[in-house]
Amino acid sequence: MKPSDLIPLRWPAGPGEEWKKPESLGILDGTPFNCLVLESASSGMVEAARKRGLTVFGSARGLDAGVTESTASQAGKATGDVIAVTGCDWPSVRVGRSGNAESGPTGYPWVNANGWISLLASAQAPGKTIWTTAQPKDDSGPVRPEMYALAVADSAAYGTRWLATLDSRTSAGLLKGEGPAKEAWTALVQAVRFFEERRPRSIGQTFARLGILSDFAGLNEALAKEFLNLTLRRQLPSRILDPGSVNKETLDGLKLVVVIDRKAPSGPVLKELEAFLASGGTVVLPVSAGHLAEGRSSAGKHNTGYSLFTSGSGMMAVAPKPWTNPYALATDAHRLLSHSNDVVRLWNAGSSISYPQQVGAGTFAHVLNYTGRPVGHPMSLWVAMPFRQARFFDLFGRSEALEVISRTDGTEVSLPPFTSYAAVEFREKS
Repeated sequence: MKPSDLIPLRWPAGPGEEWKKPESLGILDGTPFNCLVLESASSGMVEAARKRGLTVFGSARGLDAGVTESTASQAGKATGDVIAVTGCDWPSVRVGRSGNAESGPTGYPWVNANGWISLLASAQAPGKTIWTTAQPKDDSGPVRPEMYALAVADSAAYGTRWLATLDSRTSAGLLKGEGPAKEAWTALVQAVRFFEERRPRSIGQTFARLGILSDFAGLNEALAKEFLNLTLRRQLPSRILDPGSVNKETLDGLKLVVVIDRKAPSGPVLKELEAFLASGGTVVLPVSAGHLAEGRSSAGKHNTGYSLFTSGSGMMAVAPKPWTNPYALATDAHRLLSHSNDVVRLWNAGSSISYPQQVGAGTFAHVLNYTGRPVGHPMSLWVAMPFRQARFFDLFGRSEALEVISRTDGTEVSLPPFTSYAAVEFREKS
């Protein structure tokens, strides 16, 4: 089986001995899972799993080669075809010590989301199979079914897979047939099946007009990673640009490129950026690369404080001071890009994140709700392309055509209530 076809489950080690018995594998009947990751197992357990056609990963003797663990930024250096990305948070609204939701800089609840990790790992290790490794916290009570569904979507919406992992209460109750555990398992399986059935038509290139040029290494790593994270939370999807492979194709469709790295671009990279500027694009530079603007005509200052310089049909924007605050940088980048260049807008978003992808002639927009509960107000989604048809899906079998409204050179739809995840498939350009 190809690594890209593996659908993984971290096999529970307990509690109790029931999960170590071959007959416990019956829980997989009728599910999409075809790969188990075992911390330890008897030879009888491994043999029984393989008789079922399962790929079995683990560190014990007799198991298939292990999965390589890596951080997202180092994924390109990892060996092997399957990379399990570490450093993932359990998808949810972040809760403080008081038990209340923590707020981010905008006042909205702060969410633990891993989309940026999936995107970064995939960009750093193209062609490799990426798994995210978020695990539920056993000290936070039983995990609701909707949150298991969200954990699946938090990875799958970005083209990767979650190494599905049960909390101890669910694993303890599942083989006993307890109702809450069965409901959680059913929701998890439904979510996995949803994405596997739609994978060919729901995964494409990020619909973005913002590019992030960085090696995500050394002194550049922390700022670049958090900038990527925060742009997604602003409903501002971005395309990661590798300094070693920037070309006309990777820049196609972008309006603005932020050069994160302290070292000024040079050689082939600078040549491609010059062509991007000549075609009308905007390049945002750190103070350390400001000398690249020398000899160009000044166009004054932007209201963000950035110094502007004309270059061909485009514009260079040089930061007024060194970047230390990724939130301020994300805000400035959005203002320099202008909301007129938004590709997606989500009204009444609350704790939700939208992520649009261009698939063929259409757009597939993922909307993830990190509360796992229906929002108490109507939510509307807009994408910056004209379409005639839109269809809504959730993870639990709901599907319906949506009324399409043409607005501001794009398409707007009202979303029905949903818990963890919704998708809107836009088709037939006007």
